[in-house]
Amino acid sequence: MAKGTRYTPEFKAKAVRLLAESRGSYSSETKAIEQVAKDLGVAPETLRRWRNKTDATVAAETKLIWPDSTYARHVS
Repeated sequence: MAKGTRYTPEFKAKAVRLLAESRGSYSSETKAIEQVAKDLGVAPETLRRWRNKTDATVAAETKLIWPDSTYARHVS
């Protein structure tokens, strides 16, 4: 089995940031992912995984910073 291309953490972060910034220009999240992935030369599913991992990391960090009861008061 061939190994895929390895991307740097910086490239992944920039790709996810570009996706977030360009989301409003497309009619759906799927279309945004498809176009940004095409522009960057990566598979849409790869970009989707990077975005999901970033979302999960942010959620985990938020939970560490804001205990459940404190966080709930701030977002309500």
